[in-house]
Amino acid sequence: MRLAILSDVHANLEALQAVLGRLAAEAVDRIVCLGDVVGYNANPVECVALLRELDPVWVAGSHDRAVTGQITTAGFSATAVRAVAWTRARLPQDILDFLAGLPSRA
Repeated sequence: MRLAILSDVHANLEALQAVLGRLAAEAVDRIVCLGDVVGYNANPVECVALLRELDPVWVAGSHDRAVTGQITTAGFSATAVRAVAWTRARLPQDILDFLAGLPSRA
């Protein structure tokens, strides 16, 4: 079985699209997402939606968990704290609920 392992997308839609475009040319059986799909960049909704369409094995990263309030931002950099707040304010409830339901480990 060929796996594609993704992590730390951090809402960078252009980079995610580029990676997924490359994966389309590969014989990948399953995508595994190691989290941190949101945070820092401007397209958290689009990145979550795009990955959800692919139905990967998915675990939550620290930014995913912080955005949902499951963990605090204690220990995050000032930039990361701002990114979490910015992202939280822009995610619809269904995406927050989805992220909150992700397991912390597979």
